[in-house]
Amino acid sequence: MKNKDVATNLTNCYLEIREIKAIIYKNKTAKSSAYLTKYALMRICGCIEYNFKNLIIERITHKRTNKQIKNFLDKKFQTQAQSIEYSRICYTLRSFDADWQKRLKNDLDGSPHKNQIISALNSLSDVRNSFAHGGSSTITIDDLYAHLMYSIALLKKVDACLK
Repeated sequence: MKNKDVATNLTNCYLEIREIKAIIYKNKTAKSSAYLTKYALMRICGCIEYNFKNLIIERITHKRTNKQIKNFLDKKFQTQAQSIEYSRICYTLRSFDADWQKRLKNDLDGSPHKNQIISALNSLSDVRNSFAHGGSSTITIDDLYAHLMYSIALLKKVDACLK
């Protein structure tokens, strides 16, 4: 991954989720396991959203970037919540540069894990929204762990397509 800050953030999230998974495995029936699973869900979604935005911001801002553009990105783009659904990620890329979206879709079309990547992002978004609005969840820490790995794979593809 070209963006070292994002790579570090993703690694830290992965390590944290791995630790949570180990804690849950030690006592699956404990009430705290459900809370840890919900925390892991929110941690993963936040990490994916934040680092997706950081990839874009780092790509389009540099020393010569207009002050107003930097302000807009900081105040509107970076701080506003955004779904991590695959369609929203594509829409955001296209909003900045249609070629970014095309490159991502082409890269993903060539991946044997295309369906799993898209499904992971959409599932994370759906479960997060359900939980945030008072719904219940049956997602497991194993599901979350797998979704995290597929989401990281997508962010690596996003990083590569931002030329």
